[in-house]
Amino acid sequence: MSLHVGEAVGDYRVVGIIGAGGMGQVFQVEHKITKRKEAMKVLIADLADDTQVQRFKREIEVQARLNHPNIAAVHNAFRLKDRMVLVLEFVEGQTLENLLKNGRPQLETGIHYVRQTLEALDYAHHSGVIHRDVSPANLMITENGLVKLMDFGVAKSLGDLRLTDGGSMIGSLYYMSPEQVKGATDPDPRSDIYSAGAILYEIVTGQKPFGYEDRFSLMVAQVEEQPRLPILIDSALPPELDDIILKALAKEPSHRYSSASDFLAALDFIQQPAAASAPKPQMRSKRRVISEAAAGVAVVIICGLAGVGAVAWNRFTEPLPALPPVALAAPKAPGNLAAIPPDLPPASDSLERASASGKPVPAQPATPPVTKPAVKQLSATTKSRTAAAEKETQPVEPKAAEEPAAEAASPAPQQAEAPPSPRPVQVPEAQPAEPKKTGFWSKLNPFHGKASKKKKDDSALQSPGDAPAEGHQE
Repeated sequence: MSLHVGEAVGDYRVVGIIGAGGMGQVFQVEHKITKRKEAMKVLIADLADDTQVQRFKREIEVQARLNHPNIAAVHNAFRLKDRMVLVLEFVEGQTLENLLKNGRPQLETGIHYVRQTLEALDYAHHSGVIHRDVSPANLMITENGLVKLMDFGVAKSLGDLRLTDGGSMIGSLYYMSPEQVKGATDPDPRSDIYSAGAILYEIVTGQKPFGYEDRFSLMVAQVEEQPRLPILIDSALPPELDDIILKALAKEPSHRYSSASDFLAALDFIQQPAAASAPKPQMRSKRRVISEAAAGVAVVIICGLAGVGAVAWNRFTEPLPALPPVALAAPKAPGNLAAIPPDLPPASDSLERASASGKPVPAQPATPPVTKPAVKQLSATTKSRTAAAEKETQPVEPKAAEEPAAEAASPAPQQAEAPPSPRPVQVPEAQPAEPKKTGFWSKLNPFHGKASKKKKDDSALQSPGDAPAEGHQE
């Protein structure tokens, strides 16, 4: 029994007829309480066999668990007397089949339709659902360009019982995969990939892949023939589009795209429609996101290297600062005059005098090591000589000068710090020496004066506190 406009079906009221078939009809209804427009699909159980009833039940179960923007949602399902009722989301628009009858759309718009279809198929396949009847008649296009995948009547889930007899075909023949034409009933997502490729072929060329009228020739072409290259139909098409379509329409499932997401990635090179015409923000593929991120990182690295190079260039091109003047310090004079060795008469003078007189030269004793008291005596002698040089203008008797020299030979302090400038030594006035008594034999000795003078010189070199060379004290 057919329903009429205005008739009530449960909580719904029929407001229009969308389509009708031999075993059921599709109506536009309105919910009595919410006033929401919905689509109602009614199956007359009395006119359908058991297989058709089981398929209708499976459609309700499969489509009810799918929730995607590009798939028509299930709102309700119930049984009314001899009828089975499925209430779906009502999509205002027209099918892609009707749009293609009016001419092919623009390339970007048509590819946008296919991309939305592939997104719906990718979601369904990950949910374990194979549509098996992807065609322009089952794709609803809204006024905003949103695609809705409809009619899961022949859809099959993985693990479902086999409801189709061997050798029977499921789906629209113009968009059916070769394995479906051969009667394969095992669900395979790559069958939906082939159907999407056939839809893309018709969108970009305005022709179906195989345009045979009779059913048998069409079935043979789907299994054995290759479609004509799209670029031969329209030379303005991108050459890359031929490879993408031919791969989707490969005869062997293993030669096609392995998933709907791979098919989507192959279409990334086509410019997407403007955001204003899109019903929702388009999801970028993973490959595009990764490439954009890599490009951003490369830009940051290049900018960083350029900044480091600019800083290094500025540092290298700066003039070097002038070095501060270095004052070369003159060598400092020794603070202690005792460090300067005195000019001693060479020992060869006494040898020459002895050889001139014709007397034998006595053996010279070994030079004793210079001891610490001797250094003190040399220091005192040097100071006295310096003072005598400064007082050259004052007359001093030869014999009287020996006594001050002897007095000057007093022991100097062990650690005498030299003043910044040498201070003059005050020389006392010479005192008249007392005449010494000499004997008769002393006057006859020609070396008497020299020997006494040598003893005085030797005594001047010794300090009063030093011990005699013989090892006894006086």
